[in-house]
Amino acid sequence: MNKRYSETKKLFSPQFLKVTPWLKMENILLLTSKKLGNLKTTEIDKWETRRVEGSNPFAEYNFTYRTHYEKFDAVEIFRLVREDNGAIKILAYNVNSDGFMH
Repeated sequence: MNKRYSETKKLFSPQFLKVTPWLKMENILLLTSKKLGNLKTTEIDKWETRRVEGSNPFAEYNFTYRTHYEKFDAVEIFRLVREDNGAIKILAYNVNSDGFMH
């Protein structure tokens, strides 16, 4: 499977990359693949949207996925925000799996 992680960098907010530099995020993706195996399927478990209009508009989107990898299952959480330019980017990402303990 071709894992072109560098192509996903554009999906992350600059705010995310200030806290988690891209090299660290790329290492997280590589470790996830090594420990859990190749991604097989995903199912959205829940999602939430918060939007505020007016003089200080705000939009946030939260998604929780149940993901199935070759070796282990995981729960992955994404928090996205609408940036000032209207683009929606990943602000936070978390992956939980028992596979990281092996």
